[in-house]
Amino acid sequence: MLTVALALILADAILTAVLMFVYRKDNIAESQVPIFLGLAVIFGLIAVAGALGMWFWKRWAVYLYLVAVAGSVVVGVVAYASSFAAFHAVIPLLLLGAGLSTKNS
Repeated sequence: MLTVALALILADAILTAVLMFVYRKDNIAESQVPIFLGLAVIFGLIAVAGALGMWFWKRWAVYLYLVAVAGSVVVGVVAYASSFAAFHAVIPLLLLGAGLSTKNS
């Protein structure tokens, strides 16, 4: 179960890093677009690093992934057009929680 959850989290992190380039609000000032896109890509890459670290059973990777998700939600609320773009990270968090609770039980 944890392997499946981590594979899905990794796929979501990679997809998020790529899609952040494409999907944004049109009402953001043009001077702020590079800032938001840069932050979105950075948080996407941090999420990928966290997912890869979790694959190798590193405890720090869980915290790194949680920071990336929190940052992605903040950037998503400000910069992207729908609440789905901001809060889609809840699904990988649920997968992570399910995988970790299965391992602990």
